Amino acid sequence: MIPPYANGYTATGHCSSLSTQFLSEPLNVIATFPHMHGLGRAFKTDIRRGSDTGPVENLVDVKHFSFDNQTFYRNDPPVVINPGDALTTSCVYDNLSVNTVTFGERTEDEMCFDFALLYPISAIAGNRSCGLF
Repeated sequence: MIPPYANGYTATGHCSSLSTQFLSEPLNVIATFPHMHGLGRAFKTDIRRGSDTGPVENLVDVKHFSFDNQTFYRNDPPVVINPGDALTTSCVYDNLSVNTVTFGERTEDEMCFDFALLYPISAIAGNRSCGLF
């Protein structure tokens, strides 16, 4: 929920090292596709190596996000996510309206997703998302 008149409001989701420790093998991320709606201003996903408090490696950092100019961000070479790594995605919003904006699929709603193109898909064993809170 993005409050009214919020400037630089940050929403963060965390995929803990407990969630990735069950990967059957490392994942190779060849591209990411950050996605927000019209209030989105900046987007970032970081990998914490080996634990929830490990060293940080940036996966994607979009300092000036634009709903009208969303794109894939290639990783060449691929970025590896190892079992036990943690991921944190942060989205920054500006809500200049008098209304609280909530999560939803309509463009007047908001969301914060980092879609990843990765391989091997078999390593995630049917769990294709990590919960946000």
